[in-house]
Amino acid sequence: MTTDRDRTQKALNQLVAAVAPKQAEQTTPLAGDINLRLERCVELIKAEASQAASLIADCAPHGRPMLAQAQATLESLESLKTLEVMASKIFTP
Repeated sequence: MTTDRDRTQKALNQLVAAVAPKQAEQTTPLAGDINLRLERCVELIKAEASQAASLIADCAPHGRPMLAQAQATLESLESLKTLEVMASKIFTP
């Protein structure tokens, strides 16, 4: 029987895949622990943002769009972390 907690975790995992598909694929083994998965995805996006900043410093033309995308993805992942925190409060006795 699927519980509300299971459905919520599945929904959050689907949202991670929609927001950050590459990072979601890299963190598939963490799908059972959405909090840990979100943390790892944030780390991966921060690494991409750092790489984008380096490209900007080197005057590479694709650095700015890459940084903007990383920032938007990071913001979305932070929103998902907020939802995960709220869900865990609901499901924790």
